[in-house]
Amino acid sequence: MNRDIFARHVRDALIHLYDHVYLQGHPLSELLSTEAGHEARGRTLHRALMEAIEALRPADDVPPRAPAWRPFRVLFLRYIETLDTIQIAEQLAISPRQVRREHSRGVDMVVDILWDRYRQASDQGEMLPGEEDSPATESLLDAAVSRLGLATASALTPLPETIQGAIAVVSGLATGKGVRLLALPAVGLPPVAIDRVVLRQVLLNVLTHLLDNMAGGALELRAEMREGKVAVTVEVASGRTKPDLQSDRMLVAQHLLEMQEGQLWGAMTSTGKPAVHVLLPVLPPTTVLVIDDDQDMLRLFQRYLGGGSYQVVTATSGEEALRVVSELPLQAITLDVMMPSQDGWEVLQLLKNHPATQHVPIIVCSVLRERDLALSLGAAEFLPKPVTQMALLAALAHCGAVAGPPGQPADNASTPQSKGLCPG
Repeated sequence: MNRDIFARHVRDALIHLYDHVYLQGHPLSELLSTEAGHEARGRTLHRALMEAIEALRPADDVPPRAPAWRPFRVLFLRYIETLDTIQIAEQLAISPRQVRREHSRGVDMVVDILWDRYRQASDQGEMLPGEEDSPATESLLDAAVSRLGLATASALTPLPETIQGAIAVVSGLATGKGVRLLALPAVGLPPVAIDRVVLRQVLLNVLTHLLDNMAGGALELRAEMREGKVAVTVEVASGRTKPDLQSDRMLVAQHLLEMQEGQLWGAMTSTGKPAVHVLLPVLPPTTVLVIDDDQDMLRLFQRYLGGGSYQVVTATSGEEALRVVSELPLQAITLDVMMPSQDGWEVLQLLKNHPATQHVPIIVCSVLRERDLALSLGAAEFLPKPVTQMALLAALAHCGAVAGPPGQPADNASTPQSKGLCPG
């Protein structure tokens, strides 16, 4: 096989990375593995693609913002997290055109890695080893799991979207196995305090483990509150498979959850059906008070901070704001100093002197370019209007809005706010 055809096969296999049935019959599955059985070859191909993407990860001493990281991050977001070009561009703060350029470069690098392995194995009369024959793969997997498990959630993760995303990824595998997937609505549940990528990988591991051992039947996913945490149950609603908690995928899922204070176990449901149970930690959302007389601006900030990681309360005047701060613990405040019949600078000083808010970071948002004045009066940050979502989220993150109990100084609270440095 020439390299051009091989490259086309690699690009096609990447698109179907989580479609195990498709990979089982893929031309690369026979080129890269001598294992007997389509399922084993499909797993080996999946593993080879994952390893090739992981091989693009720069060394730990490479600065996080260095261009060398881009091909790896683009391929990770595209094929592991299944994001589209626009979503990747937003996450990496680069243009869609740059995403496409880095994607092309990254895929070429993956092709080079796999082509070299294929040629070397062909010359030696060997193919890629099976899962049980590759200690190097085990070390790579252990390292990847450790890196993933140590990730911290930059925002609380909404459960329904994550479940639906995982189901979408394995839908091709389920169809090929003749298995129906049913996710019951998770209504009224809080976001979970676990990294989104970790949760998604846990769900994928559980689903693919069960699906690999099914021929027909149905899997049902449901979530509920249980003892102050969110419990996700993946039940074998019909079919004969039972979860094997000692399998590689399930052990990885357990390890990832344990590193983020979650749990996984297998147990029969009340109806006697085999099931995997996942228990996820929950944290209260960060409460932000938005003070602005403009209703459109209030709605905009509510939209900016929606999605579960923030609870937004609003006030249209300084008087209303003072009532709110006396009744509700806050982690951050945004303040417009240009309000009719209001001296916004005076409101800022009142809030900085109020016992309930003297240690709460205040972000001044105004059309007036008075950054130095705002900081000198105790503001933690200044954002000129119009305010973008990215700027607002960055300001809240810089201010450590989730650190420390409300009304108490966060770590390093003595840092001079007059220099624009937020507590925490």
